[in-house]
Amino acid sequence: MTRAPRDYYERYWRDGLLVDNTYERWKLERVRRHVAQAPRGARVLDVGCGDGAVLAALSPLGVRGRGLDVSEEAVARARARNVDAAQADLDGAPLPVGAGSADVVLCLDVLEHLFAPDRLLAEMRRALAAGGRLVVAVPNGLNLFNRLAFLSGRHVDIMDKAHLDGARFSEHLRFFSRQVLEQALGAAGFRPTARDYFFPERFGDARFRFIPGLAQLVARPRLHERMPSMFALAFLFACEPT
Repeated sequence: MTRAPRDYYERYWRDGLLVDNTYERWKLERVRRHVAQAPRGARVLDVGCGDGAVLAALSPLGVRGRGLDVSEEAVARARARNVDAAQADLDGAPLPVGAGSADVVLCLDVLEHLFAPDRLLAEMRRALAAGGRLVVAVPNGLNLFNRLAFLSGRHVDIMDKAHLDGARFSEHLRFFSRQVLEQALGAAGFRPTARDYFFPERFGDARFRFIPGLAQLVARPRLHERMPSMFALAFLFACEPT
């Protein structure tokens, strides 16, 4: 990975840009549910582990966790949580793990930040043991709110925190739709066995508070589950190797 992306993520963790929110709690609950299905003592590899919060939350399940992240600052924070973590280039080099060394691989909101997500998917397939499981999450770049913003001439990604601070450009390099995610997983040798779709009960984002009850128009009739390509803000898939 070149210096500029690495510097960006060092600053990301140093400035504390990741904060607790509805999406992070939703994601952790579903990850915990999927990991709980693995045998006690399962080897869990978190690719893009950040500060190790997910692996730390999974420790009561008796798993053996290891995290990889591009940011030295993030790895230091993970180790401070007693998480086994190491710095690694997730975009341009082989993962520093053996073939078949993980029973569960987590990749949560990472692929959209990479120049070569297909390469990382192939590497995670290599790392996954026979009968193992990949849990992957990405934002839905083609959700209805983004589509409306694009039509109005604005580039506003509702799931991109960079815009909250007035940044002109998205921190996301790749934009996933449900179809693109399914195709990428299939090409890498994965088959989704469970699909979860995120939409909040209410918006915490000030950009969308001007319409009271806006989130409920989607959440109450479960439109994000009935029409996920249009209404889900993020996808979380559990996958098996083919």
